[in-house]
Amino acid sequence: MTGPQFYASSFADFRDLGCDGAAREVLVEGLRAHPRSELLLDLATREGVPLPEPPVEAKPPTAAPAAPAPVPAAAQPAPVLQWRPPPHPNAPLERDGGVPAVRALREAQKAHAAFAEADAAAWAARRRGTAAELVAEEKRLRDAVVQSMQACKADLRRLNLEFRTEHCRAPSYPDTHALVDDAVRRLGADAALRELCLREDPSAFAEDSSWDEEGPGAYLSLSRKMSEFDAPFERAKYLAQTGPGSVHDVFAAIARETDSRVRALPPGGAQVLVLGGHGASAVAAVRAGAARVVVLEPRRFVVTAAREVLRRNLTAEEAAKCTVQESLGAGTWDLVVVELWHGTGGLAWGPLEALEAAAAAAGPSGIRGVIPSGVAVRVQLADGRLADQSGFDLSRMDARFRGLTLPPLRAGLPEGAGGGPRGPGAHPTAFRPRPLTEEVVAFELDLGRAASVLSDVAGRAVPLRPRGLRTGCATAAVVSLELRLSGAGAGRAELRSAQWLAGGCPVAEGQEVSGVSARCGAGRVWVDWDWSCAREPPFGYAALSEWYFEMLRDSARHDLYEAALQAEIAKVKQAMGKCRVLDVGSGDGILSMMALRAGASAAVGVEVVTAIARVSEEVVAANRPAKLDSEAPIPALESAPLDIWCTDVRGVSEPPDDMKFNVLVSELMDASGLGENLVQLTRSARRRLCVPGAPVIPARLKLFGVLCEVKLPDLNGVNMDAFWPFWPLERMGSSLWLTVDLDKGEGDFRILTKPIEMLDLELGVADVDDIPTRRELDFEGAEDGTANCVLWWFETQLSTADPSIVLTNAPKCIDSRHAPTCWGQAMAELRTHLPVRTGEPAGVTMQMPFGEYQLRFRPREESAAPQAPCHLAPPPAAPPYSEAYRQDMEAFRAYRDEIDRLTKASRIAHTAFRHADVGAKCAVEFCAQCLQSQCQLFGVEMSTAARMAAGWYAVGGEGRM
Repeated sequence: MTGPQFYASSFADFRDLGCDGAAREVLVEGLRAHPRSELLLDLATREGVPLPEPPVEAKPPTAAPAAPAPVPAAAQPAPVLQWRPPPHPNAPLERDGGVPAVRALREAQKAHAAFAEADAAAWAARRRGTAAELVAEEKRLRDAVVQSMQACKADLRRLNLEFRTEHCRAPSYPDTHALVDDAVRRLGADAALRELCLREDPSAFAEDSSWDEEGPGAYLSLSRKMSEFDAPFERAKYLAQTGPGSVHDVFAAIARETDSRVRALPPGGAQVLVLGGHGASAVAAVRAGAARVVVLEPRRFVVTAAREVLRRNLTAEEAAKCTVQESLGAGTWDLVVVELWHGTGGLAWGPLEALEAAAAAAGPSGIRGVIPSGVAVRVQLADGRLADQSGFDLSRMDARFRGLTLPPLRAGLPEGAGGGPRGPGAHPTAFRPRPLTEEVVAFELDLGRAASVLSDVAGRAVPLRPRGLRTGCATAAVVSLELRLSGAGAGRAELRSAQWLAGGCPVAEGQEVSGVSARCGAGRVWVDWDWSCAREPPFGYAALSEWYFEMLRDSARHDLYEAALQAEIAKVKQAMGKCRVLDVGSGDGILSMMALRAGASAAVGVEVVTAIARVSEEVVAANRPAKLDSEAPIPALESAPLDIWCTDVRGVSEPPDDMKFNVLVSELMDASGLGENLVQLTRSARRRLCVPGAPVIPARLKLFGVLCEVKLPDLNGVNMDAFWPFWPLERMGSSLWLTVDLDKGEGDFRILTKPIEMLDLELGVADVDDIPTRRELDFEGAEDGTANCVLWWFETQLSTADPSIVLTNAPKCIDSRHAPTCWGQAMAELRTHLPVRTGEPAGVTMQMPFGEYQLRFRPREESAAPQAPCHLAPPPAAPPYSEAYRQDMEAFRAYRDEIDRLTKASRIAHTAFRHADVGAKCAVEFCAQCLQSQCQLFGVEMSTAARMAAGWYAVGGEGRM
């Protein structure tokens, strides 16, 4: 990429991020560097960016031959540019243009932020009254922002000042679960949604047409339609994950129990109803001798996959005994098998509601047995904060980004539990909160009483008085669902999830915690608590994806980066006596703080996402009061300079030589190694902002790969190929590679070749032109098989001063020297399957079109004939899909296209954004919360509700609408 193209691309990136000021700055900088570039001049003209003043040129003399010769160009003084660092993260709250109405808006914003984002000390000083009074105070301060906004819209437009609507979102309160559940039980789903959303702004979407075209009605309608598309992907995700504590293992235990119980019934006449549509228990029931099996599944395309599971696992005679239905008529059942426990939180798909409906259809004596026979629900309060990560307190990240009403979080099994090292709950970065109280039983659900199991508990709050095991602040309630299974070999069947207790609940050792209760609804179990005594403000305004918190819990990542910083800083200080460190993409700020702990004279973190940059300053402040190591001869963290610049590093102008940095550190790798512009950003930042020869961490990036034969794992001996087209979710999109994690037990992988090196780059030196657009790879076969995927990972040499410091996301089954990390691995599919033979080469062509940073692979001898999409073909060695399944998949692809059209044509809150109607926008945001908190009550998949809510509340570019 040429210089002008680099600046033009950076300008476009800033514009896409909404950073108009940084976009103008980088374009002006490009024009200074390339004043005659037609590309940049044309761009500046079209965008109305003023051209920088050109340097004054000496005019040649017009007479007087005795005039002195012109000064050589090289000797002319260069124009002096004023260098200044980027603005503070709070700059959007500071600019007022000198206009009283705008100043009033900024003051209202800061007053609301002081209340909603206070630290523990500030909150304790101003916390008063009950939870209802706290809600009223937050609403009063937020209404003041809305009113001030209305008063100064014209001034903001005239002065070209920015108002980001995320500064005034509808917050999430800790009682949202109960609020929504109560309203739906009183009014029904649609009427309840109207009542709840109009509390935010009674005048919003007053006309029915507006409600259904741009308001919460349109939001709910689109969510329900998207749920039909998302449902098979969500089922496949849980079928893919094996290991202790996984939903896959629960399914397997239920299938084993079904086999055992059907064999114990009188032969020849067992009637079995299966609630849930993946088909494994239905196959087990038929193989055990059931005369008739009905699978009840309301989602259309899950029905498609379940029917194919039956076809592929049963003979024609056996399959004739099974039907898969979207609705249920009257009938008598010897056994009802409940398979609806998938989803984080266990109850997210309403197993109790489905069981009651089946009992109502069967009549008074219609159900003789239920699997599982019961469920024990236990609750334990725990501390899930990031309070000690490599010696740093990162809990402000939790406080600011975990307050939102989230779907239940997957909680890992307790230390020492589980049957092996694999599985999502056994991974080192799993969410494993520290218990603060004893575990207490909240509910004992007798599923044998199918006709009343939900009505017995719905709407009832069960007081919990857990006794404190230690003093602390409980930020999570861990909910365990233990399924009662008694059949031979049923094994352990338990699901654990966690509900975030925003703000934190105080716990004292040896004392009972009062004000805590548990409730069970049709869609989830949750914990209510007296949040007026929270340690910090319990309001949620923004959220980060769980992968971000996995990264913050990755101790292997932290420790290796700190070792590299220590090695490089010590080397620089030995030569120069001081060391300034630049942290590109600083995020929470932990690498910048590590730099100071390693002895850096000063550090600067550059973070483009405003919300994260602001919180990182809070993280730094929380770690400044005490010296981290009073014995070590290093600057104390509380006194060494550490600044956070909120901008893209490409928008930072070149500093004077005495302000340049001695070490550049960055952690911008994704699972593929290349996906966050790591190569381009490190080279650009090193060239412009660092001293010549400054070391870069990581110093070198290598990519390694293998060929694999991949499919979904069998479930209790039942082949699940029918769900293969739906795993992972990205397979139906435009992504060229997918993220998987072998260390979490995802998928059934056979590694067929030895690892080979695919790419090797020296970071800070290599440019994008050094990345080949095409490379021929020869993999050496390690065992016979048929490859359908390339799996690859990165390996970074973090330090040149100590080359032994290596960070990699290689799976443990390939490289056992390294700990599993938060990244997982990257996987790309081959359009045509490639035979692999032991000891023989398997040729693959790797391509990477510039700018996409996504690797593509194809067999070297691939036919030029058009190929069907690889994600619609069965995995290797599997028989073809049936004609009925292929026809249903054609219908699924048509439905996918329809969803794409609906999404692109959506006008949800269009007018509200266009006219800066903050009240109407908040009504739609609260709609997103309602669906996310109790999605099953609205007929919405949990994954759909979470993804759509991320469009309104996520930070960092994670799916904004």
